[in-house]
Amino acid sequence: MVKALQYKTFGKPDVLQLVDLPLVHPKADEVSIKVSHVGLNPMDWAIMGNPEVAPNFGVKLPQTFAYDFAGIIDEIGP
Repeated sequence: MVKALQYKTFGKPDVLQLVDLPLVHPKADEVSIKVSHVGLNPMDWAIMGNPEVAPNFGVKLPQTFAYDFAGIIDEIGP
């Protein structure tokens, strides 16, 4: 299992939950990264709090944060 910061409803930061997600192994031409740091930006908060804006950015629920991250490659796909 891996941990992820996720929201299942739109709203303020109190809708955020730390959830367990299944470990996914990389496919061909993919890598798995052990994430050590995550960056959030103002747009993350703006989208989370405005459900009418979310479709413009392809956001669907549940939504997981952390598209800006740093870490090390821990598995390489075939």
